[in-house]
Amino acid sequence: MLVMTCALLPACGDNNPAAPPSQPSPYKDLTTKENVLSNIETAYNRRSIARYDELLDDNFTFYLYPGDVGGEIPASWDRATEVLYNMRLFDKSYPTNTCKSISMDLQFDPNNISWVDLVPDQSKYPGETWKTAVIYYAFRFDVLPDTQYESAAGARAQFTVRNVGTDQAPQWRLVEMDDLSNGSLLNYAGAMRTTTQASTWGQVKALYRR
Repeated sequence: MLVMTCALLPACGDNNPAAPPSQPSPYKDLTTKENVLSNIETAYNRRSIARYDELLDDNFTFYLYPGDVGGEIPASWDRATEVLYNMRLFDKSYPTNTCKSISMDLQFDPNNISWVDLVPDQSKYPGETWKTAVIYYAFRFDVLPDTQYESAAGARAQFTVRNVGTDQAPQWRLVEMDDLSNGSLLNYAGAMRTTTQASTWGQVKALYRR
């Protein structure tokens, strides 16, 4: 009778609970241009520098909004600098301008993006045609001790992607980002002794240059 009872139980004598089902990854494969944009947003919200790093082309360039350029702030920077600044931004223990929370929203409909052909320098990229689109964004970075950096209404950037795979098996990477802002940035004071500053994406990244 004991043997029969054990046979009827799903796991007689097994005290180990079944492993929970694995959760699907929030990141999408890079076989479409739109997935690059989606993964940028996810990498920011999850503060994953590894995931952000894999989105960038080897020859990535970030172009700052012209109004941000001056003094120590250059007109552009390269891939290594982009990764370094974002690594510091994502790091909750970074000692300078520690960012305690990030909210990033790239505002696009993946089925309704106006991608435009862009022909790069053919001496460096023979036969290639890149794709570029202007996308609106909204963000908020809460930085210790009490400053909030928010994107101004209508802030936008131009994202340019490059296929490093083949036509049959595409693999898209972000090769250029041009921060366009909206041309009307204003600083304003918030309540509860917290300063809210309307900022471009480049301004926030540049906080982490040291």
